[in-house]
Amino acid sequence: MPTHIFIQHGMWDRVSEWNDSAFQAGWDLWEPGDAAGDQNHSSDWGQYGDLQRGDFERSNLWITRAGEVLEKNGDSRSTGTLKTMKARHIIETEQWETYELTDSLNGDELLALGLSAANLGDLTLAQSVTDRLKALSSQSPNSTSLKLISMEVEALTKFKQGQEDEAISMIMDAVSTAENQSPPRGAASPLKPVHELAGDMLLQIGNHEKAAELYEASLGRMANRPRALLGAARSYAGLDDNQNARQSYQAFYSLWQDNSLAEVSEAKRYLGL
Repeated sequence: MPTHIFIQHGMWDRVSEWNDSAFQAGWDLWEPGDAAGDQNHSSDWGQYGDLQRGDFERSNLWITRAGEVLEKNGDSRSTGTLKTMKARHIIETEQWETYELTDSLNGDELLALGLSAANLGDLTLAQSVTDRLKALSSQSPNSTSLKLISMEVEALTKFKQGQEDEAISMIMDAVSTAENQSPPRGAASPLKPVHELAGDMLLQIGNHEKAAELYEASLGRMANRPRALLGAARSYAGLDDNQNARQSYQAFYSLWQDNSLAEVSEAKRYLGL
């Protein structure tokens, strides 16, 4: 039975609302010399909640706010928060974009760049990002997060290069590595959940049954993520499992209702709305 049947759908609305209030309070109380930690935390988590609601405009608002916090503080945490939020927006919206590969990019930025390059067909850039991530991972062998990001980008790059068997083997190794770690307690980490990316790749080659298993496993680790719900719906539809496909599409549609989004139109078509 799909995991998401038991999920309460109002959670992302509350995440958005509560973190909006927390950010405003922190902003209003801030004085020169104060740390910006509360503002960093609420903007990071608030953006994640709004992206799960399919509200891309609010995501951009959070990025603007984080930029203003950085201007006032200039600290490393504010810098890192803004970098992560910009990368997350690209990955969660799947509005892929590339930018210059430089040594200043952190793991989140490299993940967004690598996934973008691979999905946009710039495989030379994708390979360069892969090489950079592998080098960074070898320099920090105890960083599981960096290892997973490196494996994700390398697997998708190989997949887009036509090395499908090798790519699937690598992403499933990444899944095994992720399952040895505790699920994230907040926003997705890595920014693209490993099980979701594995599901996406298997869905593309028509392995709907395994894809569905991976999306459900992802939902068991990070409840109510719309990208996983949508992937599960597509997988069940590919299996002609109408009951579970409808449940998954309905769960997705309860979160995203912006009719300008192709994913919402897809859900509505399946549900006959």
